[in-house]
Amino acid sequence: MEIVKSGVSAFPARRCAHCVRGRCVLAMRRDPESHEAWRCRVVSDWDRAVGEGQARADAFGLSPEAEERLCIRAVERVPGPEACEGFSPGPDPFLGCNNLWQDTCLLRPPRCPGPCPDFREGKAPGK
Repeated sequence: MEIVKSGVSAFPARRCAHCVRGRCVLAMRRDPESHEAWRCRVVSDWDRAVGEGQARADAFGLSPEAEERLCIRAVERVPGPEACEGFSPGPDPFLGCNNLWQDTCLLRPPRCPGPCPDFREGKAPGK
């Protein structure tokens, strides 16, 4: 019996603690700096808007309530998740995007190659 290898790909190691919905997040655990490149663009933009709002509020000595209103308005000016090219409607309560895991866009980490030397039995947090 001949086994044809062309067109066959490995199944993701779904029982691996580093595999999240078919994506390998091991590099993120080893090097947190790599995580920045995988971060959801919308979450990053919202964080930046809140940070800028907080800085403005501090500069003007605003009350916590005024600071909160300023930050909310700043976030409202940032395009929402629907403006993202990777947006896929889903059950996530935060952004409603299927591709969001924690604050990571799961379109960015590499696909899980299947069982590998780094395989570790378990579930990724929040998986």
